[in-house]
Amino acid sequence: MVDFFDKRVAEKKQRKRNIEDRYDAIPYDTSNISKMYQSHPQYPEVINKILDWFKRDDYQYSCAAQELLSRISPELDVVLKHILLDFIRSGEKEKILNSTRVLEGYEGATSIYNLLREAVKCSRGDEEVKGVVKAAINQTGGGCGERGFIEAYQSRIEQLQPWLEDENQYVRNFAENLIKGLQGLIEYGEKMVTERAVIMRKGL
Repeated sequence: MVDFFDKRVAEKKQRKRNIEDRYDAIPYDTSNISKMYQSHPQYPEVINKILDWFKRDDYQYSCAAQELLSRISPELDVVLKHILLDFIRSGEKEKILNSTRVLEGYEGATSIYNLLREAVKCSRGDEEVKGVVKAAINQTGGGCGERGFIEAYQSRIEQLQPWLEDENQYVRNFAENLIKGLQGLIEYGEKMVTERAVIMRKGL
């Protein structure tokens, strides 16, 4: 089944970029894919085979790997979590990066925070890794309006609070900087909400 999606990604790469071409390498309607893969007797091998797509150093394959894994394991099951944790604790930068890129596909879900925390720690605060971790945390799924974004940022600050007490300096520093940035975004969002309310009251 992985080979099936591999061929679809290859086909998408061969197609000329066309705004009218709606071909998706990973079709959105994959409602049964999670049960099918997770019940497979070689499920860990399947995950590793998809993770190997990152080794191709190809943007479309990397995106497809992220998307497919988030469809296969929408709740970040134990098997996938352990495989990603092993990658992170290997200390190898590329494995850490690939693991955090997978986690970008989970739209900032609370289930990814411990793995992201470990990535900052095991990479010894590598700037590239921190950039991907920040992106993974800041994912919101989009389309939630100004007030929705403010609530999402507040939720992320709450999830990051334990990081401030971490024994690892890289983790603490990362959390402090990210929380400061999120607080700035909240202040800006609150200002925009207030200004919009004033304009509506004036009937402008």
